[in-house]
Amino acid sequence: PLGDFPLPETADGLVERRLALLPRFTRRVLVLAAIAGTRFDAALLAAAEGETRSAVAAALVVLMDRRFVRPWVPGWLPRPRDRDRALAAAGASCGRFEFLCPTLREAVCHLLPEARRRAVEREIEAARALAVAR
Repeated sequence: PLGDFPLPETADGLVERRLALLPRFTRRVLVLAAIAGTRFDAALLAAAEGETRSAVAAALVVLMDRRFVRPWVPGWLPRPRDRDRALAAAGASCGRFEFLCPTLREAVCHLLPEARRRAVEREIEAARALAVAR
């Protein structure tokens, strides 16, 4: 029965419960993505984490399955075929993603302790600086 599983009282509580169900590495990738912004590149997350792109891609598959993120497509495309073509041309093949909901990203950021958030911000900025230097 549903009474055995009480709902959290706040939106942050609901997000926190969803985060707890993720594997540790996937949670880490989600936190990096949240700090990186509403839209982010998988290569940036891999550089910030010091991990391979394939490991980050596997975590992103889990996050897509759990409805945290989706491949980014510029503009709104009403037909699935058009969306698939756009993804192949400019989105998923390049590793660009976005949060399904900006509020979800904000909640993930809000749940981080201040010191942890600042540390992750430094990791993201270092990865961005490295990408620019190349």
